[in-house]
Amino acid sequence: MTNRWRSYTSEKLFLADIQLKNWQGCRSGESSRFKPLEESHKQSTILLIYTAWEGFLNELAEYHQQKSDVILTLNQLVGAVGNDIPEVEYLVELNKCDGSWLSDLSQANRLIRLPQSRESTDTSQHLADNALIATTGVQEPVDSIDNVSRICSEFKGYLEGVRSRMSEW
Repeated sequence: MTNRWRSYTSEKLFLADIQLKNWQGCRSGESSRFKPLEESHKQSTILLIYTAWEGFLNELAEYHQQKSDVILTLNQLVGAVGNDIPEVEYLVELNKCDGSWLSDLSQANRLIRLPQSRESTDTSQHLADNALIATTGVQEPVDSIDNVSRICSEFKGYLEGVRSRMSEW
């Protein structure tokens, strides 16, 4: 049985790789950096990876012979195929883990799809005014180029593993 979502998911990840390379190219030319172009590549990369994620959800549903409407969330997949399938159970747990590729992908997607506050997110000065000891940990933003690259490569690694196991069944 062919899975129509498999090629869709692969195509979106292929296109995400192209956008990621273009984004990296914008970052390497610091002197000629055009911020809107860089932002365009960043958002395109995240949207394509997330679209591939949605394709993968449908790929899993179709593999488990669920002929439902298009699935756009992990909760919809759980509703369609149940939570007792190992891949689905793993994804549900992975989604709960802060810092996992899936959790970070969801967070990066929300950052670009939902309007953000224009207020400064730098609260370190405010904390220093109200605390005796203030420490700051430098944490890379979820939508940084290194983090998005990590998300993409970990997703592709997971996808390859799942597809390999499914083809053996």
